[in-house]
Amino acid sequence: MYDILRQRYTFACPERDRVGVALSAFRRIERLPGAAHPAVFSVRFACTCGAEHDGLVADDELDWAPLGLGEGTFFDLMTTRLVAVAHELG
Repeated sequence: MYDILRQRYTFACPERDRVGVALSAFRRIERLPGAAHPAVFSVRFACTCGAEHDGLVADDELDWAPLGLGEGTFFDLMTTRLVAVAHELG
């Protein structure tokens, strides 16, 4: 799951239970065969415990969640703020 405020993905770690992982810590992203909607990706990431672990991420978490497009808001890259979609479309 993606945390828009911290700009981190949450994954399980055998050493620390749950960790927040930045996109830059992803070492490998591979689409898994099977479902197309949502597509599921296997992700290998560098963990804060010092090891590399595997996790699963849906395509909407990789594509849209970092932009803040899930709940009527988007991340304005020019101002680095979350803005209501209604404001932009109105």
